[in-house]
Amino acid sequence: MTSTSTPSRANSLRLVPEPADEALLVEARSRARTRLSGRERWTSLASGGGFLAAALAMAALLRWQEPFRPATAALLVLMLALASRIEFEVGTGSAVPTQAVLVPTLLLLPPPVVPLCVAGGYALGGLVDSAKGRRHPQRLAVLLGSCWHAVGPALVLALFAGPVGWSRWPVYLGALAAQLAFDFASSAGRERIAFGISPRKLLPFFGWVYAVDALLAPVGFLAALESRTMRYAFLLALAPVGLLALLAGERRSRIQRAQAFQHAYDGAHLEARRDALTGLANRLAWEEATAEAATPASVIVLDVDCLKLANDSRGHAFGDEVLRSVAAVVRGSVREHDLVARIGGDEIAILLANAGEERCAEATTRLREAFAASEPLDGFPLSVGLGCATAGAGLTLAEAQRLADARLYADKSPSARRRAG
Repeated sequence: MTSTSTPSRANSLRLVPEPADEALLVEARSRARTRLSGRERWTSLASGGGFLAAALAMAALLRWQEPFRPATAALLVLMLALASRIEFEVGTGSAVPTQAVLVPTLLLLPPPVVPLCVAGGYALGGLVDSAKGRRHPQRLAVLLGSCWHAVGPALVLALFAGPVGWSRWPVYLGALAAQLAFDFASSAGRERIAFGISPRKLLPFFGWVYAVDALLAPVGFLAALESRTMRYAFLLALAPVGLLALLAGERRSRIQRAQAFQHAYDGAHLEARRDALTGLANRLAWEEATAEAATPASVIVLDVDCLKLANDSRGHAFGDEVLRSVAAVVRGSVREHDLVARIGGDEIAILLANAGEERCAEATTRLREAFAASEPLDGFPLSVGLGCATAGAGLTLAEAQRLADARLYADKSPSARRRAG
Protein backbone atom coordinates (compact mmCIF):
# COMPACT_ATOMS: atom_id res chain seq x y z
CA MET A 1 0.00 0.00 0.00
CA THR A 2 1.90 3.03 -1.20
CA SER A 3 1.14 6.57 -0.19
CA THR A 4 0.09 9.58 -2.22
CA SER A 5 -0.51 12.65 -0.08
CA THR A 6 -1.50 16.23 -0.86
CA PRO A 7 -1.22 18.12 2.44
CA SER A 8 -2.12 21.78 2.75
CA ARG A 9 -0.44 22.77 6.03
CA ALA A 10 1.49 21.17 8.85
CA ASN A 11 -1.01 19.07 10.71
CA SER A 12 -0.80 15.59 12.22
CA LEU A 13 -2.41 12.88 10.11
CA ARG A 14 -5.07 10.69 11.69
CA LEU A 15 -6.26 7.28 10.60
CA VAL A 16 -9.92 8.07 11.31
CA PRO A 17 -11.36 11.39 10.11
CA GLU A 18 -12.11 13.65 13.04
CA PRO A 19 -13.87 17.04 13.00
CA ALA A 20 -10.52 18.82 12.82
CA ASP A 21 -9.58 16.75 9.75
CA GLU A 22 -12.84 17.25 7.85
CA ALA A 23 -11.81 20.52 6.23
CA LEU A 24 -8.46 18.97 5.28
CA LEU A 25 -10.18 16.05 3.54
CA VAL A 26 -12.43 18.40 1.59
CA GLU A 27 -9.44 20.58 0.70
CA ALA A 28 -7.39 17.57 -0.42
CA ARG A 29 -10.23 16.39 -2.68
CA SER A 30 -10.62 19.82 -4.23
CA ARG A 31 -6.85 20.22 -4.67
CA ALA A 32 -6.70 17.02 -6.72
CA ARG A 33 -8.86 18.79 -9.32
CA THR A 34 -6.63 21.87 -9.55
CA ARG A 35 -3.45 22.66 -11.45
CA LEU A 36 -0.07 22.41 -9.77
CA SER A 37 1.32 25.73 -8.60
CA GLY A 38 4.14 27.22 -6.57
CA ARG A 39 6.63 24.99 -4.83
CA GLU A 40 4.32 22.01 -5.21
CA ARG A 41 4.59 22.33 -8.97
CA TRP A 42 8.36 22.29 -9.35
CA THR A 43 8.79 19.75 -6.54
CA SER A 44 6.32 17.36 -8.19
CA LEU A 45 7.86 17.85 -11.63
CA ALA A 46 11.36 17.27 -10.24
CA SER A 47 10.29 14.14 -8.38
CA GLY A 48 8.30 12.71 -11.29
CA GLY A 49 10.99 13.60 -13.83
CA GLY A 50 13.72 12.15 -11.64
CA PHE A 51 11.79 8.91 -11.29
CA LEU A 52 11.33 8.57 -15.05
CA ALA A 53 15.03 9.16 -15.60
CA ALA A 54 15.95 6.52 -13.00
CA ALA A 55 13.43 4.01 -14.40
CA LEU A 56 14.70 4.43 -17.95
CA ALA A 57 18.31 4.12 -16.80
CA MET A 58 17.54 0.88 -14.93
CA ALA A 59 15.74 -0.63 -17.92
CA ALA A 60 18.63 0.28 -20.24
CA LEU A 61 21.66 -0.47 -18.06
CA LEU A 62 20.76 -3.32 -15.72
CA ARG A 63 20.80 -6.94 -16.84
CA TRP A 64 17.44 -8.63 -17.44
CA GLN A 65 17.63 -12.06 -15.77
CA GLU A 66 13.95 -12.91 -16.33
CA PRO A 67 12.38 -13.17 -19.80
CA PHE A 68 9.96 -10.39 -20.64
CA ARG A 69 6.46 -11.71 -21.32
CA PRO A 70 4.32 -8.97 -22.92
CA ALA A 71 0.98 -10.60 -22.02
CA THR A 72 1.97 -11.00 -18.37
CA ALA A 73 3.30 -7.45 -18.27
CA ALA A 74 0.10 -6.05 -19.80
CA LEU A 75 -2.08 -7.88 -17.25
CA LEU A 76 0.07 -6.73 -14.35
CA VAL A 77 0.04 -3.11 -15.55
CA LEU A 78 -3.75 -3.28 -15.82
CA MET A 79 -3.97 -4.74 -12.31
CA LEU A 80 -1.71 -1.95 -11.01
CA ALA A 81 -3.97 0.62 -12.68
CA LEU A 82 -7.01 -0.88 -10.96
CA ALA A 83 -5.29 -1.04 -7.56
CA SER A 84 -3.91 2.49 -7.85
CA ARG A 85 -7.44 3.88 -8.07
CA ILE A 86 -8.38 2.38 -4.69
CA GLU A 87 -7.75 5.18 -2.24
CA PHE A 88 -8.02 5.09 1.53
CA GLU A 89 -8.28 8.74 2.58
CA VAL A 90 -6.13 9.36 5.62
CA GLY A 91 -5.77 12.88 7.03
CA THR A 92 -4.86 15.13 4.12
CA GLY A 93 -3.67 12.33 1.85
CA SER A 94 -4.49 8.82 0.73
CA ALA A 95 -3.02 5.33 0.62
CA VAL A 96 -3.38 2.89 -2.28
CA PRO A 97 -3.19 -0.93 -1.88
CA THR A 98 -0.89 -1.86 -4.76
CA GLN A 99 1.40 -4.14 -2.74
CA ALA A 100 -0.50 -7.36 -3.62
CA VAL A 101 0.17 -6.60 -7.30
CA LEU A 102 3.61 -5.01 -6.96
CA VAL A 103 5.18 -8.17 -5.51
CA PRO A 104 4.14 -10.44 -8.45
CA THR A 105 5.28 -7.71 -10.83
CA LEU A 106 8.72 -7.70 -9.21
CA LEU A 107 9.02 -11.50 -9.26
CA LEU A 108 7.48 -12.35 -12.64
CA LEU A 109 8.99 -9.59 -14.80
CA PRO A 110 12.63 -8.56 -15.24
CA PRO A 111 13.25 -6.29 -12.20
CA PRO A 112 14.90 -3.50 -14.24
CA VAL A 113 11.67 -2.95 -16.18
CA VAL A 114 9.36 -3.02 -13.14
CA PRO A 115 9.55 0.75 -12.32
CA LEU A 116 8.41 1.57 -15.86
CA CYS A 117 5.53 -0.92 -15.56
CA VAL A 118 4.51 0.60 -12.22
CA ALA A 119 4.61 4.07 -13.80
CA GLY A 120 2.42 2.78 -16.65
CA GLY A 121 -0.13 1.36 -14.20
CA TYR A 122 -0.27 4.53 -12.12
CA ALA A 123 -0.51 6.74 -15.21
CA LEU A 124 -3.32 4.62 -16.62
CA GLY A 125 -5.26 4.82 -13.36
CA GLY A 126 -4.62 8.58 -13.22
CA LEU A 127 -5.91 9.09 -16.75
CA VAL A 128 -9.16 7.37 -15.80
CA ASP A 129 -9.52 9.71 -12.80
CA SER A 130 -8.74 12.71 -15.02
CA ALA A 131 -11.41 11.63 -17.52
CA LYS A 132 -13.90 11.46 -14.65
CA GLY A 133 -12.91 14.90 -13.39
CA ARG A 134 -11.44 13.61 -10.11
CA ARG A 135 -7.86 14.58 -10.91
CA HIS A 136 -6.31 17.41 -12.92
CA PRO A 137 -4.02 16.09 -15.69
CA GLN A 138 -1.06 17.97 -14.20
CA ARG A 139 -1.43 15.78 -11.11
CA LEU A 140 0.00 12.88 -13.12
CA ALA A 141 3.39 14.30 -12.15
CA VAL A 142 2.49 13.69 -8.50
CA LEU A 143 1.56 10.08 -9.32
CA LEU A 144 4.88 9.50 -11.10
CA GLY A 145 6.73 10.95 -8.12
CA SER A 146 4.94 8.44 -5.88
CA CYS A 147 6.35 5.53 -7.95
CA TRP A 148 9.80 5.80 -6.36
CA HIS A 149 8.80 2.93 -4.07
CA ALA A 150 9.27 0.54 -7.01
CA VAL A 151 12.90 1.55 -7.61
CA GLY A 152 14.32 0.22 -4.34
CA PRO A 153 13.06 -3.40 -4.52
CA ALA A 154 13.75 -3.59 -8.26
CA LEU A 155 17.39 -2.64 -7.61
CA VAL A 156 17.74 -5.25 -4.87
CA LEU A 157 16.21 -8.03 -6.97
CA ALA A 158 18.24 -7.04 -10.04
CA LEU A 159 21.49 -7.18 -8.05
CA PHE A 160 20.63 -10.44 -6.29
CA ALA A 161 18.87 -12.29 -9.10
CA GLY A 162 17.68 -15.85 -8.64
CA PRO A 163 14.67 -18.13 -8.95
CA VAL A 164 11.54 -17.41 -6.92
CA GLY A 165 11.50 -19.50 -3.77
CA TRP A 166 11.24 -19.52 0.01
CA SER A 167 15.00 -19.94 0.40
CA ARG A 168 15.59 -16.40 -0.82
CA TRP A 169 13.64 -14.79 2.01
CA PRO A 170 16.58 -12.54 3.10
CA VAL A 171 16.62 -10.99 -0.36
CA TYR A 172 12.87 -10.43 -0.23
CA LEU A 173 13.10 -8.78 3.18
CA GLY A 174 15.84 -6.57 1.81
CA ALA A 175 13.66 -5.67 -1.18
CA LEU A 176 10.74 -4.78 1.12
CA ALA A 177 13.03 -2.65 3.30
CA ALA A 178 14.34 -0.87 0.18
CA GLN A 179 10.76 -0.27 -0.99
CA LEU A 180 9.76 1.36 2.30
CA ALA A 181 12.96 3.42 2.45
CA PHE A 182 12.59 4.77 -1.09
CA ASP A 183 8.89 5.47 -0.55
CA PHE A 184 9.41 7.35 2.72
CA ALA A 185 12.38 9.33 1.41
CA SER A 186 10.55 10.45 -1.74
CA SER A 187 7.18 11.13 -0.11
CA ALA A 188 8.48 12.78 3.06
CA GLY A 189 10.98 14.80 1.04
CA ARG A 190 8.24 16.10 -1.23
CA GLU A 191 6.04 17.09 1.72
CA ARG A 192 8.95 18.81 3.42
CA ILE A 193 10.01 20.82 0.39
CA ALA A 194 6.59 21.59 -1.08
CA PHE A 195 4.60 22.14 2.12
CA GLY A 196 7.09 22.45 4.97
CA ILE A 197 5.72 19.41 6.82
CA SER A 198 8.20 17.69 9.13
CA PRO A 199 8.79 13.98 8.35
CA ARG A 200 8.19 13.26 12.04
CA LYS A 201 4.56 14.34 11.64
CA LEU A 202 4.13 11.84 8.82
CA LEU A 203 5.38 8.84 10.80
CA PRO A 204 1.98 7.77 12.27
CA PHE A 205 0.47 7.74 8.78
CA PHE A 206 3.37 5.90 7.12
CA GLY A 207 3.57 3.40 9.96
CA TRP A 208 -0.01 2.32 9.25
CA VAL A 209 0.60 2.20 5.49
CA TYR A 210 3.75 0.12 5.81
CA ALA A 211 2.10 -2.32 8.20
CA VAL A 212 -0.52 -3.00 5.53
CA ASP A 213 2.26 -3.34 2.91
CA ALA A 214 3.95 -5.98 5.03
CA LEU A 215 0.66 -7.90 5.41
CA LEU A 216 -0.13 -7.78 1.69
CA ALA A 217 3.37 -8.76 0.57
CA PRO A 218 2.96 -12.51 1.40
CA VAL A 219 -0.27 -12.58 -0.62
CA GLY A 220 1.59 -11.22 -3.63
CA PHE A 221 4.48 -13.63 -3.05
CA LEU A 222 2.19 -16.67 -2.96
CA ALA A 223 0.47 -15.51 -6.17
CA ALA A 224 3.87 -15.14 -7.87
CA LEU A 225 5.08 -18.50 -6.57
CA GLU A 226 1.96 -20.26 -7.85
CA SER A 227 2.40 -18.58 -11.23
CA ARG A 228 5.53 -20.68 -11.77
CA THR A 229 3.31 -23.74 -12.29
CA MET A 230 0.07 -22.01 -13.31
CA ARG A 231 1.03 -19.16 -15.63
CA TYR A 232 -1.66 -16.62 -14.73
CA ALA A 233 -2.14 -17.55 -11.08
CA PHE A 234 -1.07 -14.02 -10.16
CA LEU A 235 -4.59 -12.95 -11.16
CA LEU A 236 -5.64 -14.41 -7.80
CA ALA A 237 -4.21 -11.23 -6.26
CA LEU A 238 -7.27 -9.46 -7.64
CA ALA A 239 -9.34 -11.09 -4.88
CA PRO A 240 -7.84 -9.13 -1.94
CA VAL A 241 -7.58 -6.06 -4.16
CA GLY A 242 -11.30 -6.31 -4.90
CA LEU A 243 -12.07 -6.69 -1.21
CA LEU A 244 -10.01 -3.59 -0.43
CA ALA A 245 -11.85 -1.73 -3.22
CA LEU A 246 -15.17 -2.52 -1.52
CA LEU A 247 -13.82 -1.39 1.86
CA ALA A 248 -12.38 1.80 0.38
CA GLY A 249 -15.66 2.61 -1.36
CA GLU A 250 -17.64 2.01 1.82
CA ARG A 251 -15.20 4.14 3.79
CA ARG A 252 -15.41 6.98 1.29
CA SER A 253 -19.22 6.86 1.42
CA ARG A 254 -19.13 6.86 5.22
CA ILE A 255 -16.83 9.90 5.22
CA GLN A 256 -19.14 11.71 2.79
CA ARG A 257 -22.18 10.92 4.95
CA ALA A 258 -20.35 12.10 8.06
CA GLN A 259 -19.35 15.31 6.28
CA ALA A 260 -22.92 15.93 5.13
CA PHE A 261 -24.18 15.39 8.67
CA GLN A 262 -21.46 17.63 10.09
CA HIS A 263 -22.27 20.39 7.60
CA ALA A 264 -25.95 20.16 8.48
CA TYR A 265 -25.14 20.25 12.19
CA ASP A 266 -22.78 23.20 11.77
CA GLY A 267 -25.41 25.06 9.77
CA ALA A 268 -28.07 24.46 12.41
CA HIS A 269 -25.62 25.38 15.16
CA LEU A 270 -24.75 28.68 13.48
CA GLU A 271 -28.36 29.45 12.61
CA ALA A 272 -29.40 28.96 16.25
CA ARG A 273 -26.82 31.59 17.22
CA ARG A 274 -27.56 34.16 14.53
CA ASP A 275 -29.98 37.05 14.74
CA ALA A 276 -32.29 36.68 11.76
CA LEU A 277 -32.97 40.41 11.39
CA THR A 278 -29.47 41.87 11.50
CA GLY A 279 -27.27 38.86 10.72
CA LEU A 280 -25.32 39.50 13.94
CA ALA A 281 -24.86 36.95 16.69
CA ASN A 282 -27.82 36.58 19.03
CA ARG A 283 -28.13 36.51 22.81
CA LEU A 284 -27.38 32.77 23.03
CA ALA A 285 -24.11 33.24 21.16
CA TRP A 286 -23.29 36.23 23.36
CA GLU A 287 -23.88 34.33 26.61
CA GLU A 288 -21.76 31.39 25.41
CA ALA A 289 -18.92 33.67 24.32
CA THR A 290 -18.84 35.73 27.52
CA ALA A 291 -18.94 32.57 29.65
CA GLU A 292 -15.78 31.28 27.94
CA ALA A 293 -13.93 34.59 27.44
CA ALA A 294 -10.65 35.16 29.25
CA THR A 295 -9.57 38.47 30.69
CA PRO A 296 -8.50 41.04 29.84
CA ALA A 297 -11.53 41.67 27.68
CA SER A 298 -13.77 44.66 27.10
CA VAL A 299 -17.48 45.09 26.54
CA ILE A 300 -19.21 47.85 24.58
CA VAL A 301 -23.00 48.12 24.68
CA LEU A 302 -25.11 50.43 22.58
CA ASP A 303 -28.75 50.96 21.82
CA VAL A 304 -30.43 52.75 18.95
CA ASP A 305 -31.78 56.24 19.62
CA CYS A 306 -35.38 56.90 18.65
CA LEU A 307 -36.09 53.38 17.36
CA LYS A 308 -39.59 53.70 18.81
CA LEU A 309 -40.02 56.94 16.90
CA ALA A 310 -38.91 55.22 13.69
CA ASN A 311 -41.40 52.40 14.24
CA ASP A 312 -44.26 54.74 15.17
CA SER A 313 -43.67 57.30 12.42
CA ARG A 314 -42.47 55.12 9.52
CA GLY A 315 -43.66 51.63 10.43
CA HIS A 316 -41.90 48.54 11.77
CA ALA A 317 -40.44 47.66 8.39
CA PHE A 318 -38.56 50.97 8.43
CA GLY A 319 -37.53 50.35 12.03
CA ASP A 320 -36.04 47.02 10.93
CA GLU A 321 -34.06 48.83 8.24
CA VAL A 322 -32.73 51.21 10.91
CA LEU A 323 -31.57 48.26 12.99
CA ARG A 324 -29.90 46.60 10.01
CA SER A 325 -28.12 49.84 9.10
CA VAL A 326 -26.89 50.34 12.66
CA ALA A 327 -25.67 46.73 12.74
CA ALA A 328 -23.74 47.28 9.49
CA VAL A 329 -22.03 50.39 10.88
CA VAL A 330 -21.04 48.53 14.06
CA ARG A 331 -19.78 45.46 12.22
CA GLY A 332 -17.69 47.63 9.91
CA SER A 333 -16.09 49.52 12.80
CA VAL A 334 -14.62 46.63 14.83
CA ARG A 335 -12.14 43.83 14.16
CA GLU A 336 -13.32 40.79 12.25
CA HIS A 337 -12.85 38.48 15.23
CA ASP A 338 -14.66 40.77 17.68
CA LEU A 339 -18.09 39.39 18.56
CA VAL A 340 -21.02 41.67 17.73
CA ALA A 341 -24.39 40.47 19.02
CA ARG A 342 -27.93 41.78 19.20
CA ILE A 343 -28.84 41.00 22.79
CA GLY A 344 -32.15 42.87 22.97
CA GLY A 345 -34.71 44.66 20.86
CA ASP A 346 -32.57 47.74 20.17
CA GLU A 347 -29.46 46.77 22.14
CA ILE A 348 -26.21 45.59 20.55
CA ALA A 349 -23.16 44.40 22.47
CA ILE A 350 -19.54 44.00 21.38
CA LEU A 351 -17.01 41.68 23.01
CA LEU A 352 -13.41 42.78 22.46
CA ALA A 353 -11.18 39.81 23.23
CA ASN A 354 -7.72 40.52 24.68
CA ALA A 355 -8.53 44.23 24.84
CA GLY A 356 -7.61 46.47 27.75
CA GLU A 357 -8.95 49.91 28.59
CA GLU A 358 -6.89 51.67 25.92
CA ARG A 359 -8.10 49.35 23.15
CA CYS A 360 -11.66 49.67 24.46
CA ALA A 361 -11.46 53.47 24.41
CA GLU A 362 -10.12 53.43 20.83
CA ALA A 363 -12.95 51.16 19.68
CA THR A 364 -15.56 53.35 21.37
CA THR A 365 -14.13 56.48 19.74
CA ARG A 366 -14.12 54.77 16.34
CA LEU A 367 -17.77 53.78 16.78
CA ARG A 368 -18.80 57.33 17.69
CA GLU A 369 -16.96 58.70 14.66
CA ALA A 370 -18.50 56.06 12.38
CA PHE A 371 -22.03 56.96 13.44
CA ALA A 372 -21.28 60.68 13.22
CA ALA A 373 -20.14 60.17 9.61
CA SER A 374 -22.98 57.82 8.63
CA GLU A 375 -25.56 58.94 6.10
CA PRO A 376 -29.15 59.34 7.36
CA LEU A 377 -31.52 56.55 6.35
CA ASP A 378 -34.28 58.12 4.28
CA GLY A 379 -33.80 61.34 6.25
CA PHE A 380 -33.72 59.53 9.59
CA PRO A 381 -30.34 59.99 11.39
CA LEU A 382 -28.54 56.94 12.71
CA SER A 383 -27.46 57.59 16.28
CA VAL A 384 -26.77 55.41 19.28
CA GLY A 385 -25.96 55.60 22.97
CA LEU A 386 -22.69 53.94 24.02
CA GLY A 387 -21.27 52.48 27.20
CA CYS A 388 -18.09 50.48 27.75
CA ALA A 389 -16.06 48.78 30.46
CA THR A 390 -13.04 46.48 30.75
CA ALA A 391 -12.87 43.23 32.70
CA GLY A 392 -9.72 42.55 34.68
CA ALA A 393 -8.00 43.73 37.84
CA GLY A 394 -10.77 42.34 40.05
CA LEU A 395 -13.66 43.11 37.67
CA THR A 396 -15.37 40.10 36.07
CA LEU A 397 -16.81 40.18 32.57
CA ALA A 398 -20.36 40.06 33.92
CA GLU A 399 -19.58 43.02 36.20
CA ALA A 400 -17.99 44.85 33.27
CA GLN A 401 -21.15 44.35 31.23
CA ARG A 402 -23.30 45.77 34.03
CA LEU A 403 -20.94 48.73 34.33
CA ALA A 404 -21.11 49.29 30.56
CA ASP A 405 -24.93 49.23 30.78
CA ALA A 406 -24.85 51.86 33.52
CA ARG A 407 -22.55 54.05 31.44
CA LEU A 408 -24.84 53.56 28.44
CA TYR A 409 -27.83 54.91 30.34
CA ALA A 410 -25.72 57.79 31.63
CA ASP A 411 -24.66 58.51 28.06
CA LYS A 412 -28.30 58.63 26.96
CA SER A 413 -29.40 61.01 29.73
CA PRO A 414 -30.43 64.49 28.54
CA SER A 415 -27.71 66.21 30.58
CA ALA A 416 -25.02 63.94 29.11
CA ARG A 417 -26.30 64.62 25.59
CA ARG A 418 -26.23 68.38 26.23
CA ARG A 419 -22.63 68.16 27.49
CA ALA A 420 -21.71 66.03 24.47
CA GLY A 421 -23.34 68.55 22.18
